[in-house]
Amino acid sequence: MTIFGGLHAWMLTAIVSMAGCGSYALSGRVFEGNMSSISVVSKNDERLADHHTYPATGVVIEAVIDPDAMRPIDLGQATVDRDGRFSLPVNVTGAGVLEYQVEITVRGRGYAPIRQSMRLPSGNKRLLITMSQGRDAPLDKPDVIRESIEAGKQFD
Repeated sequence: MTIFGGLHAWMLTAIVSMAGCGSYALSGRVFEGNMSSISVVSKNDERLADHHTYPATGVVIEAVIDPDAMRPIDLGQATVDRDGRFSLPVNVTGAGVLEYQVEITVRGRGYAPIRQSMRLPSGNKRLLITMSQGRDAPLDKPDVIRESIEAGKQFD
């Protein structure tokens, strides 16, 4: 290993260590709207401070890191406050710096539920979520084992 290779490895280790020690939270704001969506925006996006829209209060945000892995990491849930804001702590090494896949589920009484998979936003990003009115209904998770058995039957 060259001096530069060792230096790069040391720097990467230091960055990941610092990222793991710091606090990262998946946060943002939830509004009522015509079409449901989850967008990643800059933490300075003016829509996060918009007081002319109606916050979707009482909505619950759930998140799972690496949802398709053998051992996904359930991050728990956060409830949206009366201003439409939420913050969900992410206690995973390197969160906000390293790339993780995250599945976000948003649901609340009187709103159509949303589930979306995306890369975990970096520390300087926020989620801007729009909820359309509708009936809160369960969102089914795919049954990977059942799908694998069904797919294997074609080879019998």
